[in-house]
Parts: sequence; structure tokens; C-alpha cells
Amino acid sequence: MGLAAAWLWSAEGLPVTIRGDELVYQTDKISASGNARLVYDGREVLADRIFIDTRSSRVEVYGLKAALRPDLTAQKFYINFKDGASVLNAERWAGTQAGLTSCDLLAPHYRLAAKEFLYYPDDKIVAYHLTAHFWFSPVPLFYTPYYVFYTGPSRLIFTFPKIGSNTVEGNFIKTETLYFLDADNEGGVYWDAMSLKGNGSGFWHRYEYGQPGYFSFYQVPEQDLRPVRNSLVLNWRQRLNFWENNQLELEHRYRKTYLLPQGYDDSMADVLRYAYQEDEDRLRAEYSFREDYQAAREQQSFQTNSTLGAQTNRTVWQKDFRRSDGYRYEALNIDESYQINDEWKYRVNPVYYRAKTAQDEFYEQRLDLTHSLELTPQEKKFFEKMTVEAKYYYDLDNDQVTADALSAEWVEKTPEITVKAVRQNILGADEAAAWFSVDSSYTSGWLRESKYFSAYNKRRFFETAKYTANYNFFKTFDLPQSLAKITLLESYNQAAYGTQDQHYQLSDRPYLLADWWGFFKNKLEYERTQGEGGSPFFYDDPKQYLTRRGKHTAGLYHKTLVELTATMVKDFENNLYDDDLYNLRVDPWENGLLKLNLSTGQSRYTYLYRDLIGGLQMRFGRSAGRLSFTKDINKNFEENAYAGKLKTASSEWDFYLGDSYQEGSVWNFWLTEWHFLVKNTYDFYTEYFNLDTFALGKDLHCWYMRYNFTPLRKEWFVVFSLKAFPEQEFKLTGNEDDEFSFDAFSDTLSATEVRRYE
Repeated sequence: MGLAAAWLWSAEGLPVTIRGDELVYQTDKISASGNARLVYDGREVLADRIFIDTRSSRVEVYGLKAALRPDLTAQKFYINFKDGASVLNAERWAGTQAGLTSCDLLAPHYRLAAKEFLYYPDDKIVAYHLTAHFWFSPVPLFYTPYYVFYTGPSRLIFTFPKIGSNTVEGNFIKTETLYFLDADNEGGVYWDAMSLKGNGSGFWHRYEYGQPGYFSFYQVPEQDLRPVRNSLVLNWRQRLNFWENNQLELEHRYRKTYLLPQGYDDSMADVLRYAYQEDEDRLRAEYSFREDYQAAREQQSFQTNSTLGAQTNRTVWQKDFRRSDGYRYEALNIDESYQINDEWKYRVNPVYYRAKTAQDEFYEQRLDLTHSLELTPQEKKFFEKMTVEAKYYYDLDNDQVTADALSAEWVEKTPEITVKAVRQNILGADEAAAWFSVDSSYTSGWLRESKYFSAYNKRRFFETAKYTANYNFFKTFDLPQSLAKITLLESYNQAAYGTQDQHYQLSDRPYLLADWWGFFKNKLEYERTQGEGGSPFFYDDPKQYLTRRGKHTAGLYHKTLVELTATMVKDFENNLYDDDLYNLRVDPWENGLLKLNLSTGQSRYTYLYRDLIGGLQMRFGRSAGRLSFTKDINKNFEENAYAGKLKTASSEWDFYLGDSYQEGSVWNFWLTEWHFLVKNTYDFYTEYFNLDTFALGKDLHCWYMRYNFTPLRKEWFVVFSLKAFPEQEFKLTGNEDDEFSFDAFSDTLSATEVRRYE
């Protein structure tokens, strides 16, 4: 009969399956009792009795018990409607004398009891006359006439009073009373008592009359100031969706308050945002205006980002005006590109600046303009990418401004044209087949330089033409039988000027890499770099030098178990050796459970060793440990006060005892997870390991406890959090200055943090 009832019910389009020890089916009614079970819209319900009216689609459940698993919770929630009939439908479940908990024990560690519960699937739970009960207290510890708990994208939870002390507000207690009008209108009322500031009050309200919005207000008399002044914060946000694929957002904020250490803040800010998107086309625009009445400063900005077909654009405009000294600044940056076809792309980027003070007669102005054309061939036979770029740098004030507030030193280019080719494969279709590959660039430009000399309080202007050519050649050869690989790298950079000045840099950097017999690695490197010549400009004045250096790294290894390497470096130009370097790496089981790393070095001239730097890492299951140190291993005790001594060291041990509690298993306080974290740092002067941090975590079945103590700052905190909502905590903090705070079921509140003013 149970199967027949289920089939008839679903045939009428109602998502219900019903079972029971006793199941009665009538023409328009179905009832079940004795271990009754109901699956309603995919949710399982256990009950004493179940009655279903098929004609009115009314479902009544007596003694309802259900396990709920909202998407945003880490554990199941258990709801129990004890007295009377609970009415279920697709929109909501309603019941009286109900309980709610995430603890799966018959005698739960905590439960929330309410005279009436309303459960809106996948949205929220509303409770009236709610009390909180805990296993350690015979009486309820909390009462509120109304409570709403969101299981959807946004959620509000308990609003326990926030109790604490800090240097700005003194001793305080902060409260928030929530109200719920309907699914689209809700809010909260603030009332705070602060020993230094006075009594603060305010409210917030979220609404959605066709379009979502938010409004909040908070004010407090600053009774610790003379004369007494009133601080207030006002926020308003509104979203508008009047047209398809279009969205408009408005924000207004005003704040007038005094906070340490920032000082006074008396400012207003407005923001207007616009967004459009259809298929691949999109546009984002934002305009902001900020007025700082305290600093007498006005700031504006406008920026857009768009992709419309083959065109992409980013525009940023900024304006800054200081009334105190009359300083004005404006900047406009437009970066626009066009994808001409699959291979060709054009980009233009003008950047304009201007600035002046109250004493200036003219604006100092500058324009940077860049044009570029980029080719990325689909068949990369000869090169991967080629770019032609033209840069124009203009001083638009035409020397009317002599101070140049933007920059006392600058270079003007009218224009500078650059051609770049990336990875050209010479005499070959690809890098492997080519004789060699090359990256090249060529530049031609007319440059004008301004150089300021502070000793004479004068500027020097100079202009002439500049031409550059840069080449990077590279090729890798595999030796027969895979004995080694030789890579040849050569670069040549040259610049010439209209004044007949020239300079160049030539660099050869070949290297050989070998891996022989499966246990020996060898790498030989050589570098010869030479630069000569001169420049008429100060900004790119080249240096004359010659570098000849060789480097040899050899190492023995066995798989990933162990590796020992030695490195030698010689400066052939000065006939000097760098310190020889040695490194040992050990992974005994080749699985990362234990890793040891040691490194040091030795001078060929003094025979003194570098500090021995060591590190040890251990991992076992969820537990891990780390030890690092720096030790002087020399024995010149008479000359070196640090000889043979440990200089620095630190350790961190993060380990677990016991297993985490799994739902439905047996819970034991002593055998269930203990989590320890201990951090130590070595003090060279006392030759003692100091405790930096001690932390303890304890699995408390449906709760989790964390304790943290920092001896250096003498700060501590204790946190209790529901496993279902690990980010929402009961937190008590304190320090040696007798500052403390208590915060529950909200974002954690530190001992010195001030709320309500943002």
C-alpha cells in the first residue's frame, strides 16, 4: 500500500514518498504512523504521525524530526517539532515547540529552542522566542524574541552582545537587535555603551522593492572631546536593473568621526557604477567623487573597461584638487586595441598629465603617446611575434613651466620607433630545425632631455637622434648518445647618436649541462660581457666594463634520496675565486616525510667557512614539524666571538593526537582530536629557546575549541566555534594592558579594533 500511495502521489505532480508501520490510504487522505517516514522534495523526515490531504496538498506532521544540510554549512542540522502539528509545503515548514542543533547525540551539547520555527528550504530558518541551551548549564543562557538564520547565500546568526575594552572606546558593550519584515526587508538596530565615548546608536536596513538596496546609520557623541561633538556614519547602496543586460549601482557614504590613530575624518564619497554584458561584449564603468572636508581636498576618478567585438578599451581619468594650497592635478590614460584579424593587432595608448600650484601661472603638461602594430602568425615558420611600436613623449607646456613639478628630469621622444621580432628561426621551420634563433629589436628616435643640476639650480636641455639595435642569439645542441646539452647564448646591443657618440654591449653566455650514469650531474657556465662607448644623454650614460666569469657545479645524486653538490666560481678578469659552495639534500624515504637540507661554503683565501644553514622538515599524516638554524662552524675563537656558536634557530611543531569526530561514530573527549602548535625562536644572547606561540585545538564533538598564547606580546585568545559554521565564533581575547573583548557569532573582534565606524 505504501508503494501505491507513493505512485499516486507523484502522479499528481507532488514530490512525496511516505512509509510507516501503519499506512492508511483513503480517497483524498493518506496517513502513516509508527516509525513514519516522509521524503518531501528530496528531504527526509521522521515523525510519529503523518497526515496528507491530497485534495488541498496539505501535509501535517506530528513529532517531526529531520536532518537538514544547507549548502553553506559544514555539518547537518537536526530540527525537531515536538508539540502540535507541523505544516509542510514547498515554500516553508512551520512548527511549534521546536528545537534546532547540529549535535547528533541523543542528549545534544547544545540546542536552540523556540516557541515557533519557520523553515524556508534553501533560504532561512525563522524562530520566535528563542532560547539557547548548553550542556553545562541547567538554565538557558540566551533569549531573543526573534531570530533569523540564513541557509542561502547570505545569513545572519546570533547577535550576542560584544563586550570588551580598547584605548579608543574604553570599556564597551555593543548590542544589535535584528528584525525581519518579510523575505525582502530586514535589518538591525544598534545600541552601544562606551565608557569613553558615550552611548552610540544606529540601524541598518536591507530592502528590495523591485531593486535591491541597503541603508545604514550610526552616531555617537564624542564625550571624551571638548567641546563634545557628534560623530556619525551614513551609508546607502542601491542597485538598478531597468534594462536587460544592464546594471546600475549607486553608493553614498558620509563619515564624520574621530579615531585613533587616524585622527579626524570628515568626508563624503559617491560612487556610480554601470555594467553591461551581452554574449562576449562587456562594458564596466565607474565614477567616484570624494570630498575630504577636514583636509580641504577634492578627488574624482572615472574608469572604464570594455570589450566590444574586436575592440578592447581601458580608460582612467583622475583629478585631484587641494584647496589648502591650490594644487591641481589631472591625468588621463586611454589604452585601446583593435584585433584586425587573427594575426594582426593595433594598439594606441595616449597618457596625458597636467599639474599646477596656486603660484603657477601655467599648467605643467606632458603627453605620452604610443602606437603599436603586432603580428602573431598562425604558422610560426620564421618568428613567433613581431611588433612595430612608435612612442611620442611631449612636454606640452613648451617650457612655460620651468620647475616641472611632474619630474625635474625627463626625456622627450618625438617619436621613438621600435621594431621587435620574437624568436626568429634562421634557416629552419622551427627552433629545433633552425641553425639558430634570434630575438631582435630596432629603434630610431629623436630625443630631448631635461637634466636638473642642484648645485647650480639650473636645468640643461639637450636633443639629438638615437638609433639602437639589439640581438639575442640562442641555440641548443644535443651531443651524441645524450651525453650532454650545449646551449649557446649571445647578445649584442648597440646605440648610436646624431652627435656621432656610440656605445655597445656584447655578451657571450654558453653553458654545458650533463647527466651521466644516473648519479652524476655536471654544469659548466661561462660569461664574457664587454661594454664600451659613451652617450650625450645623462639618462642612459653607459659604463665601460669587461666581465669574464666561469662557474662549475658538480653533484652526486641517487634518485631523489640524496644529492650533494659543489659550486666553484672564478672571476677571470681579476683572477679571483668566489667562495666554494656546498649543499646536501636528503629525503630518506623519497616521499617527503623527512627532508634534510644543509648548505655552507669556504673561502679559498682565508680557509674560513660560511655559516652552516640547516633545515629539517618532517611530516606524518596531518602532523608536521620544521627546524631551521644558522651556525658558525669556524674554530678561530680568538678572532671571532661567534666561532662555533649557534646564531639563529627556530622550530615549529604542528601535530595531532587522536582522530576527528565523524558523524555517527562514538565520541570520547580524551580520545578525540587534540591539535598542538608550538613555535620557538633561539635567542643568541641568552642562548635559550624562547616560546613564541603555544596553540591548542580540541575537537568538542559539534564544537571546536582553539586556544592561542603569545608570550612575547602577552596576548591570548580562546575561541569556540560550531563545526557547522567554523567562521562564526565565540571569542575571548586579552593582553597585558588589560584590554579584552568578547564577541560571539560574528566576525571576530580583536582587542583593539573599533566597530560601527566604517
